[in-house]
Amino acid sequence: MIQKILISIALNSLVLKITTLILPNTVIVNGGVATFIYFGIAFGVLNTILKPILNIITLPLRFLTLGASVILVNTLILFTTNIGLEILFKNQYSLSIEGTGNYLLAGLIIGTINWIKNLIK
Repeated sequence: MIQKILISIALNSLVLKITTLILPNTVIVNGGVATFIYFGIAFGVLNTILKPILNIITLPLRFLTLGASVILVNTLILFTTNIGLEILFKNQYSLSIEGTGNYLLAGLIIGTINWIKNLIK
């Protein structure tokens, strides 16, 4: 059980690192390696708790957009994770993502990598 949680944290941290490599000037991490770890923890918790609720709420929208609303759900979780890190650590460990379009792009990348990760499991 603990091993599965630690693997999830590590994979979520890796997903953020890959996103920062794909979007180097768009997603900026403040705080170094600790930010990746804290992000992995917070993102995992929010994915476990918030994502099922958001998936149910956006179900009608998912049918209308042929599944594209999943990007919106990932973006909202990314935004919530960023706000949570800023509140908890007073901007010592946080992400800098400017603009809604960049959040959507980062949410798309994170969602795609997570989808691939789930296919491998």
